[in-house]
Amino acid sequence: ALQFQADRLLQESYIAGMMADQLTDEAVEIAYTVFSTQLPLEERIRARHILISPASNEEDDVREALQEAQDVIRQLNEGADFGELAGQYSDDEGSAQLGGDLGFFPMGRMVEPFEEAAFALEINAFTQEAVASPFGFHIIEVLERTKMKPPLTEVRTSLVSQLEAQRLALKLEDLRGAAD
Repeated sequence: ALQFQADRLLQESYIAGMMADQLTDEAVEIAYTVFSTQLPLEERIRARHILISPASNEEDDVREALQEAQDVIRQLNEGADFGELAGQYSDDEGSAQLGGDLGFFPMGRMVEPFEEAAFALEINAFTQEAVASPFGFHIIEVLERTKMKPPLTEVRTSLVSQLEAQRLALKLEDLRGAAD
């Protein structure tokens, strides 16, 4: 058992040393170009939202947050600018600075009630009712719809893992071929 552990440690050390020279960004980008030809197109939407979060789970706080969300919808229906209202009201500070913009996302990325409402909307339409989620109440507007492949940033980790596994398999094949 001790010899087995020593051999295993030696194997892991050898593999770690072999993988130490990480794949360059250029090599990953080239691999993505090839890999992306096999990826299916996904429907993605670009949306923005205004999140109104209740101060607590107390009924009065939840009711107050819902009323604030309904007031924002009323302002939108009166012609107010979505981006300005997002900056003013949204509790999602990251997207609020971008006018509520969440960028493009596919199905399966957001919480279910948000996603269902967003994918049901037409372009340049916003929800007429606040959408409840575990984060609070959302007012959602869809800006664009497209079909696209996942960008490199989304698949980079799995792609690098696949490339490293391929490198390891090739190295092991070479070692076995040269062994007596």
